[in-house]
This record gives sequence, C-alpha cells and structure tokens, in this order.
Amino acid sequence: MPAVRKAAEEEFRTVGVRAAIEREYDGYLADFGPGDYGCVELDLADPTKQTVRNRLAGAADRRGLVIRFIKTRGDTIRFKIEDEGIEDVLFWPTQRIEEAAPS
Repeated sequence: MPAVRKAAEEEFRTVGVRAAIEREYDGYLADFGPGDYGCVELDLADPTKQTVRNRLAGAADRRGLVIRFIKTRGDTIRFKIEDEGIEDVLFWPTQRIEEAAPS
C-alpha cells in the first residue's frame, strides 16, 4: 500500500534555474556597499568570465548599485561597487577640462 501524507505548500513551490542563480549572485553581493572592492577567482567549473560579470552586474542593479569592472588577465575578476548616482561619471569625456573651459 502506498504511503500518503499531507504536504506543505512550500514543497510545491519550485524555484526556476534563473531565479536560483539570481539569488546566488545576490547573496555574493549582500555584504558589499558603495566604495567596496571585490575579487572573484574562477575555476574550471564556473561559467565564462563574461557570464559571471553579467550576473554580478544584474545583482548590483537589483540592489540599486553600479558595478565597475577592473581589467584583469586570467581567471580573476576585480570590481568596485559605486552608488547608482555615480553612473554618469564612470565614462569620462576624452576632452581635457582645460580645453573644455571657455576662454
């Protein structure tokens, strides 16, 4: 005879793969705030550097932060967390300040 039991509602709530990955990366950035630096060391089992960067950027965006990646070589990703308002100054103009000032 089969065993029958009453199940809790939580047992039927399934979390999709994307949602689980989002939670994982949100957890990675939970302790980071504006001005903090971070470093990710990838291993062979991890997805590509670009995938990890995109997932970290998504997690930062969900927290209202901006993540700035610092160029590295190899299997290391370095980044700095900025305030959302600083996003406009992350890309500096090519013209010097002296040249831009009216004479």
